[in-house]
Parts: sequence; C-alpha cells; structure tokens
Amino acid sequence: MAIKMKFYYILTKKKDCIAIDKFSDTAKHEIEQLKRQGFKVESEYLMATSTKDAVDNWKCSLYKKSKPMINFDLGRIYEFGRNITIPVVCIGFWCYTIFSWDWILGIGLGWFPSIFVAMIAGALWPLIALLLLLVVGLFVLLMNTA
Repeated sequence: MAIKMKFYYILTKKKDCIAIDKFSDTAKHEIEQLKRQGFKVESEYLMATSTKDAVDNWKCSLYKKSKPMINFDLGRIYEFGRNITIPVVCIGFWCYTIFSWDWILGIGLGWFPSIFVAMIAGALWPLIALLLLLVVGLFVLLMNTA
C-alpha cells in the first residue's frame, strides 16, 4: 500500500493553523476567504498525507526545542582521545625500545610492539587518563602538605 503525499498551503492566524490541499478545485477561493479573515499564507509547499498531518507537522516544526549549544557526544570524545593517545604512546614506546634494545634492534623492530602497546592504550585511554589524574593529584597533595 503506497502512501499518497499531497502538497498543502499552510495558513496561520495567531495560534490557528489551517491546511488546504494545493491542487484542489476550491483552494484559491478558500485561501481568498481566509485571507479576508486575517489568515496569512505561511507555506505553499508543505508535503503531507492529510490536512491533519500537515497541520501537525507545521505546528511541530514551530515548537521544536532548539538544539543545545554544546553537544557532548561520548563517542566523539572517546575517538578524539584515542586519536591522540595512539600516536603519542606509539612514539613514546618506540623511543623506549630504541634506548632499551639498542639502536639497531630498537629502530628496526621496536615499532612492531609499539603499535600493539599503542592500540591497547588507545582502547583504554579513559582509564589511563584517570590514573594520570590520580597520580598528579596525589603528587600535588603531597607537595602542598610537605
């Protein structure tokens, strides 16, 4: 069963809202009568399945709540942290392997375990960040009490 969509005129007067089928035979006559009563044409091309649907859609679009100015999307925050953590840990761990395995083995093969460590750290970066905050907080607390 196909849904038949039609175009509607939307006319408003204060809080009253009326929808008229754009291609009906009496549309122009009805619009002229409503204009004389103080209605104003707000839209000429609202698509809906019925006049009730058109009115409801128009009212919903007027009274929708605006989006908040700051949108905290935890998925994007997690990705951002992961995208920073992976390269930092990879380079840091590679430097560690260079100094601990000597130059030839460190440069030649050190990148391989560095990638694995960086991927694990990237996945667990919120825990690492909390741990770092805890360590820094304890350090500051101990320095202030000494």
